[in-house]
Amino acid sequence: MQACRLYALARGQDDATFLINVASHGQNVNFVETSRSQRTHTVNINQKQTRVAGIALISIGVVAVFHLWWIILPALLAAGGVAIYRRQRSLGRTNDAVQGALWGVGLALLLLIHFIFPGVLLLGGASLLLRGHELEADQRVHGMLATIMSRRTPAQPPIQPVTSTRVTIVNVEQPSTGETVRLR
Repeated sequence: MQACRLYALARGQDDATFLINVASHGQNVNFVETSRSQRTHTVNINQKQTRVAGIALISIGVVAVFHLWWIILPALLAAGGVAIYRRQRSLGRTNDAVQGALWGVGLALLLLIHFIFPGVLLLGGASLLLRGHELEADQRVHGMLATIMSRRTPAQPPIQPVTSTRVTIVNVEQPSTGETVRLR
């Protein structure tokens, strides 16, 4: 549901003040016109949406430059499966989350290896066998991912204690005896 409000205050022919407030999913777009010669635009867009749009544009550019059009459908299916998984899991529906991820990522892999018809049958069978065991499968996948990610992080070198060095403070006013070294 999108709410839109328009406030207008006319001050003669040349000056008018307009405030348009569009609120949809936490986004606000404000347009204020103080006069015909001076306009102020304030747009507050969610940072995540901006980031996603930027990544999408860069991805489309890479696909166009390297002629990788064949990868668009598998990438959309995999991204859809991951999005369904994250959404359903955040709602506490682990069963639907695991099934959505299985079908999205599974169909993407089947398209990549050109194994569609028999692969869909295998994927359907795996989906039926997974029914009722989604929570266990989710925990196993998270455990495997944690193991893989822990191997990728470089080992931190052991922290060595700081050794103290002896520093002699010399009084500048009192001349010291010994060899004099001047630094330039």
